[in-house]
Amino acid sequence: MERGIERDPGSFRDPESWILNDGDRLVRRIPVDLVGLLAQPEFSKFLAAEITQGRLVPGRTLPDQDMAALGLGGPSGMESYLEHPRLPFVGYPHEWSATMLAEAGRLTLDLQCDLLPLGVELKDATAFNVLFQRGRPVFVDWGSFRTAVRQDVWYALGQFQRMFLHPLLLRAVRGWTPSQCFLTHLDGIPLTTVTKELGRARILSSPTLWLDVLLPSWFESRSRGRTPEIPDRPAVPLPAASAGPGFQISNLRRIRRLVDRLERRFVHDGEWEDYAVACHYHPAADEAKRTLVLQFLGIASAASVTDLGCNSGNYSYLAASTGAKVIAADGDEGAIARLHARLKREPAEINPVVLNLANPSPALGWCNRERTSFMHRGKSGCVMALALIHHFRVSCNWPIDHIVDFLDELSEGWILAEFVPRDDPMFKTITRMRDEDYSDWTIEAWEASLGRRFVRVKEAKLPASPRTLALWRRR
Repeated sequence: MERGIERDPGSFRDPESWILNDGDRLVRRIPVDLVGLLAQPEFSKFLAAEITQGRLVPGRTLPDQDMAALGLGGPSGMESYLEHPRLPFVGYPHEWSATMLAEAGRLTLDLQCDLLPLGVELKDATAFNVLFQRGRPVFVDWGSFRTAVRQDVWYALGQFQRMFLHPLLLRAVRGWTPSQCFLTHLDGIPLTTVTKELGRARILSSPTLWLDVLLPSWFESRSRGRTPEIPDRPAVPLPAASAGPGFQISNLRRIRRLVDRLERRFVHDGEWEDYAVACHYHPAADEAKRTLVLQFLGIASAASVTDLGCNSGNYSYLAASTGAKVIAADGDEGAIARLHARLKREPAEINPVVLNLANPSPALGWCNRERTSFMHRGKSGCVMALALIHHFRVSCNWPIDHIVDFLDELSEGWILAEFVPRDDPMFKTITRMRDEDYSDWTIEAWEASLGRRFVRVKEAKLPASPRTLALWRRR
């Protein structure tokens, strides 16, 4: 290929459709079957409606001259490509709240149900086919559309269960987070794991689990030559292959209702989700902080902002109000779930991420290149660390230089940080049961470490508070 366009290292699982990336353009190779489907007026009309509703990423057929300029097309000249817009941020399922996973699952089920009457289906059901933008799930894998093999049976149902239903069951029953599920099971939770975690007694006592866990487990064991003991029940015959989509749609809608019920069982009791209220800033300090943050963001004028320890997202919204695209990261799943729920009511250019800041999402998959690390994806023009850095020193035992290195790694130009000294009430609270020496935690040491790579542009003390807010620009 010419002019530096390369195949994305994470796009190889579909041998017929893959993503090409030249830095400025995002191009997808599409299979012959999809080319034929795109020529059908009803299907094209459906896609246009999905794009308008924001459920599907836009795609533009690449003209021959553009393909030639990129060195595409092949010797046969029969290949076709689409160009997609580059989305502001790619967040993975292990960085979602369980409510986001449920929404992505509903979108996948709804698309499959809506496609079937057109004689089309999704050939896979991985959660990585969905990204979130402005708080809404967006389906991005056009290569998944194909002519339906059968309308009564969805061959991707097993994958849907591994990627969506099993993690949601474990979240509702065992408290597993999406991070716990997907960081160790990139392709979803296998049936053997969910049956072990739920337990035989629970599965046998639930008619719903009979259909979605016990029966598949029985078939899986039978295919391996082992038939587990299950109670006698009338056989449920599968419909004939010639049946229409009614049976499949009915089953998928049943699963959708199950997803809704599971979502209602999630309880978000995170330690920091009410921090914005519990912190009890003096009203003067709180108002001054908001004013200063907005003023400092205006000086930085960054096109993108990463809000570390975003909590309820109040300052993420403040950053978004300046026109910046915001990544809002916090380690508390409940706080991110609340921010995501707020985004549905008040849309903004904010992408919530569940992230252990002391142990950010690593690179995963094939040669650790299939899914990139958060440290690679989370870079932005300005990094905000408000009421955060003292937690790195106390809870993580990071030296000051390590904290600066972390912020420096994510920032492409600016750092907006709040320094919380040892005499602050919250600092005293989190160190109450610790006997460590924090004498190194001084604003002089903090500013000296930052000064190695950044220049202080603006600094202000918060009124009625010992805290200091400062804006730093890379040297």
